[in-house]
Order: sequence, then C-alpha cells, then structure tokens
Amino acid sequence: MTAPDPTTLRDNSDTRIQRWPFVPPEWIVHEDDAVVVVDKPVGVPCQSADEANPDDLAYRLRAHYRACGEADYIGVHQRLDKHTSGLLVYTRSRRANGPLARQFEAREVGKHYLAVVSRFEEPERTLRHFLGPLRGERVRVASAPFRGAKEAVSHVRVEQRTGSRTVLSVHIQTGRTHQIRAQLASVGSPVDGDAAYGGRPAPRLMLHARRLELTHPARNTKLTFRAKTPGLVRSWIDGRDPSLREAIAAALESRFGLAQEPTTLTAFRLVHGAADGVPGLFIDAYGDYAAIHTRNETIDIREVANVIRAAGYAGVYVKKHLRRTNGAVAPQTDPEGPIVGVPAPSRHIIRENGVSFLVDLTKGRSTGLFLDQRNTRRFVREHAAGCRVLNLFGYTGAFSVVAALGQATEVTTVDSSTSALRWARENFAVAGISEGTHRFIREDAFVILKRYVRNHERFDLVIADPPTYSKTKTTRWNSRSGWVKLAELCMRVTGEEGRLVLSSNDERMRPRQFRRYVHEASRAARRSIAVMKDLPLPRDFPHAPEGQHLKVLTLGLDGGRVTEPVRSR
Repeated sequence: MTAPDPTTLRDNSDTRIQRWPFVPPEWIVHEDDAVVVVDKPVGVPCQSADEANPDDLAYRLRAHYRACGEADYIGVHQRLDKHTSGLLVYTRSRRANGPLARQFEAREVGKHYLAVVSRFEEPERTLRHFLGPLRGERVRVASAPFRGAKEAVSHVRVEQRTGSRTVLSVHIQTGRTHQIRAQLASVGSPVDGDAAYGGRPAPRLMLHARRLELTHPARNTKLTFRAKTPGLVRSWIDGRDPSLREAIAAALESRFGLAQEPTTLTAFRLVHGAADGVPGLFIDAYGDYAAIHTRNETIDIREVANVIRAAGYAGVYVKKHLRRTNGAVAPQTDPEGPIVGVPAPSRHIIRENGVSFLVDLTKGRSTGLFLDQRNTRRFVREHAAGCRVLNLFGYTGAFSVVAALGQATEVTTVDSSTSALRWARENFAVAGISEGTHRFIREDAFVILKRYVRNHERFDLVIADPPTYSKTKTTRWNSRSGWVKLAELCMRVTGEEGRLVLSSNDERMRPRQFRRYVHEASRAARRSIAVMKDLPLPRDFPHAPEGQHLKVLTLGLDGGRVTEPVRSR
C-alpha cells in the first residue's frame, strides 16, 4: 500500500516548509486487516514526550492510514526505546487485541535482538534480574526482589567477535523497560552507544530488534518476521566509518515531530554533531532552506548538501567554523549563495513558537537567530508580563521581540552594532510590534550597565547572552572569569525580586564553573539568589559526548543582601 505524497504546506509568511512522510513504505514489513508489523528506524519514539505535539510511531501509523483513506485504529502491545531500532507489531482491529495480548502475557511472542558490546566473556548466559521503574535515564537493577521491581529474563549468546566488538544474540523472555540495556550493563557489558548505562561512544545505540515470532491473532498461523541489520550497526560491527547518508537519515527521522507544526515552528536543528553520530557536522533548517555548519575539514560537504537537498530543501548553504592552530577562528571564505539548490531571500522569514523572525543565510557565519535558544525565548516570553526588560548584547533582538509579545511594559535592547539594532527593529516590525516605549541603544553593555548602576536604574528582567569573545572601543570581553563582573553588574541593576537570564555558549566552561562565577558575582553585588535553575536545551540539541555547548541559568533574586563579606579576587 502506498500513501499519497505528503503535501507541501505554507506557514503564515508564505514560506514553504519541509514535511516528513508519516510512514515510508519501506518501514512496513507486513500488514493485513488484523496486524501491521513495522521495522522502526532509530530515533523514532514509541511514546511521545510531548502530548501536544505527538510524534510516536502509533500516531504516525494512524495518520498514515487516514491519508490512505483506511480505518486508523492502532492497538499498542509493545514498545521499543527511541534509540532502539527494529520490529514491532500493532493490531489494526479491536478484535485482534485480545488474542495478541494473551500471547504477550503468556510470553509466547518471540522477541530476538542483536546487541553490540565491547566484551562478553561467556559464550552464552541467561540473565535474571529485578528491574525497577524508569528514574531519569536509568532503571534500578538488582539480583533480588525489591519494592516496585519486576523480574526480567534474557537469554544471551555470543554470535561474533570482531576485534574489540562482540555481537550478541539476545532473546528476551520478559519485556521490561530498558531490559537488555540494564541487564547487560549490570554484568559489565553495556551496549555500545548507551551513554546512560556506561556504553562506549558509538554513532547510535547498537541495539536492534531483528526477529519477531507470533501467532496471527485472526488466522491462527505461525508468523516469523525478520529485519535486516541497519547500516550504522553493520558498519560499526565491521569497524568501518558510518555512511554520512545513513547518519543524516537517522538524525532527520528523529526530528519528525518538530516538522509537524508548520504554523508555529519552521526553524530547528536537523543534525547535532557527535550526538547524531557525525562529529563536527551541524545542520539547521530555516523553512524551505538549510544551513550546514561544520568544524570538520574531512567531511564531504558536497555529499552532505546533496543529501539535504534530496530530503526536500530548496537551497543548502554552508558555514565553515574552522580554527587555526592557535585556536582562533579562521577567516570566513564561504560563498554567499547556496552550495546546491536555489538562493533564499536575503531576509527570510521563519517561525518559532508562533513568532516570526528574519534570518539571513547569505552573509556571515551567523544567520541572525540562534536556534538553541528556543527554550530561553519561551521562558522570557512567559515571564515578561508587566516587566521592565533589559536585553544586553541584544544582537538582532529576538529576546526583545518575545519580551514585548509577552506584555513587557518596556524593553531596552542594547548592542554595540548599528546593523544589529537595525535588524532588531526589522524583527519588531515583522512580529507586528510597535516600538512605542521600547528602546534600541547602541552602546557597550559594560558602559551602560555602569551608568545604570550609578543612576540607580532598575529592571525587572535582565537578559545577558554575550559572545565568547568581543571587543569594543572601551571593553575587551573574554568569557569564563569575566562572567563574575558581568553578572555582578547585571544583579546591581535588577530590582527586588527581579529575574535574570544568563547565557553562555563558551564550550570551554563547564556548567559547574558557570554557576560558581554567578555565585561569586552575587557576593560581590551583595544580592541574595532565591532560586537558580538550568534551562534545558531544545530536544533537537541532544546532549553531545563532548559536553554541553550552551549553558543558560535563570535566577530569581530576593530583596535581601548577603551577610558574608565580599571576597577579594
């Protein structure tokens, strides 16, 4: 059966956006009026993290059958982790539910997996443990029963040893959350690519549901289904570098849910470096266009661009972020036009959380909007009502736009660049905001902060998102310890019970260091921090093995002052 081609949709700015097909035909291993068996790719969830924006496999199957003009009933009887690929069976009629459910309850469904680990000493072994409920990213494993635990039984056999890689055949007798991952980790053999359980780094979780055995719930015939080993897993077993096409395809598939909200979101990250199995490669979608950011000179940019173009993007740009031997960023030599496809408008409108912004893919390494700050902009909008807002290092004014839309009484945008402030004004116009009481000031952030301190001027919400390095006529800014003075000045201009949003993209600085500098600043400013929280990155920026590049702290200050003396530095 072939579903109709997905339609090309348009957002409110009349910009075409890319849509993923609900269920590509190659995913369907078997289907009839009672069951459908799917070979799920890595990255596709079986349960949506956000109920308001469903992207799970059952949801996609229902949408697929509706598009085909068929009944969309899908009965769920099993799940796989998002990062596990392979076979699942769903019922397509309510009458099939009972017979299939009884097979699962009686442990009559054969579920066979392939797992790759660094070592497994015995040729075969039956693992028996008790697993607790999921807490964070892990489940508790024990050899004896404990409260809330369920028994887990897995039969493990070594299938192949290739250098430091051992291929296991795993037949699970029970079906518990994280069963294979947790049990193998508990005996010292975590699955490769499983960061939560201590597995060594790999392009993906090396776990694949490759065989499924069951009795047809309507015809009472024995059925066996097989799924071939995915390319990323096969290349890992063989010790080969993964195919760029395979890695990018897996990353794109995991972004399906983001692509389903064309009226609210048309710009997001498609590929996020090592977290998506391609170190040094980052790809962003901006409506119908895409931009490749790379730090890796060995990557075939032309091949990457062709893959993205084939996925349906009209034009693909490249932004190289290469460094010299001394660590400095090399001069930009990227073409202004797309490497493949047609050019984007010089001012291209995208949408984020329903807000329109202008981006420019044709000039410079930055496009005018930092996509990893999507959650921060949402936070600012949700907390701006009735506030005087100060946006330092305002750049193109994205934080100012959402603050104004969030009913801030006054927004002051400060940046040392005339062109950036001009762009910020354009963003206000595109978002339909009258400048009114909102101000745009061309000034060094440190100079204006010191002036505000002297004049006892206070704001209810202060935002500071400086670059890692900057230089003006009066100030040379370098991140890390420089944050102590910047955060101190920000606190001095924040009113009683005011809020701060402090953000750093300095990759050298760890989150713990950032917090330490902010606490040191609070002592210097003699302001007490009532609450400090880390704002998580959007889900299209998964945690990378090399660490978190962006760190965002939201602070609530109270009206009191610290009692301990200010420490000298």
